Amino acid sequence: MDQSFRIIASVYRSLIEILQEAGIETQSISQRVGADVTALIASQEMLSLEQVTALWQLGYETRGPTIGVEVALRVRLVDYQDVGVYLTATEDVADVLHQLENYCALFSNVVDVKTASTRDGIEFTLHYNASVPLLHERLDFLAISGPVLVSQYLGRPLRLARAELTRPAPDDTRPWDEAFGVTVTWDAPITRFVVSHEESKRRVLTRNEQLRRELKFLLDRRLRADRRAHPLDEIRAVMKKQFARQVPNIETVTAALHISARTLQRRLTDANTTFSDLLSELRREMAENYLHLGMPVSAVAERLGYSDLRTFNRAFKRWLGQTPAQYQQDQTRPDSSGSP
Repeated sequence: MDQSFRIIASVYRSLIEILQEAGIETQSISQRVGADVTALIASQEMLSLEQVTALWQLGYETRGPTIGVEVALRVRLVDYQDVGVYLTATEDVADVLHQLENYCALFSNVVDVKTASTRDGIEFTLHYNASVPLLHERLDFLAISGPVLVSQYLGRPLRLARAELTRPAPDDTRPWDEAFGVTVTWDAPITRFVVSHEESKRRVLTRNEQLRRELKFLLDRRLRADRRAHPLDEIRAVMKKQFARQVPNIETVTAALHISARTLQRRLTDANTTFSDLLSELRREMAENYLHLGMPVSAVAERLGYSDLRTFNRAFKRWLGQTPAQYQQDQTRPDSSGSP
């Protein structure tokens, strides 16, 4: 991960407020983070990834594993700046979820968000970079923030059909059940929640089609600019999405991106890589994430398109020098866990 990647600090105002309410002096928070947190009131102030991690760690030490829940329940639309304005013009719940997915694409090297229509409803899934500390708490924040944000556009809170988290069940599950408004499923292979088709059609109170078209143009332009700055991000995002149906190949990727094979090849060459190398790198990254989250080795191999388990084992050992089972066992040790 690019350690220079910077994160909008306004999202973490709630976390700072929680720490202050817990009796931690602002000066102490600033010293721990390595930045003057009083300056974060300014909408354009930013935090580095290292500073954000230090802030989350302090929150965990102060409030325990519910810190992600507590921060998410304080999410305000104004903290999301341009996306907060854009979402005011959306049509219905499904539209809001889809646009949240688009916005999160701006941070594709940190979080992977995907929406999909299933038999049960609109499914919203989240992956967080497994190498980042406090994995579960940040996933809690992201997962719960979705329904909280959507509810702010509705006359009553959004009702979920299902909520699944990768974390082990805590001693007291009530904060999570209350936050989602549904009994949470724990130890799931992936963090996700499902909104029923009926609920997804609920109209947004502030919908404005003309404003929506104008703002969509601005957000799309920003996405295109970000993709030009990080030329492989768009290709990687398409390939990761296609893994849900098949192993991506040059034909499927170019079709999804609406570009020619020659253009794709040029982008890869400019980035000093090949399609085969990118596919292998993506498989390794996804395998590590899935195994870190506790997904069975056989399920990981199947999801990544390996014809048999032995082929996957050989590939993984070539990548990391150990089998998937050995890697997963190492991840469960207290000294190697992503969360304290």
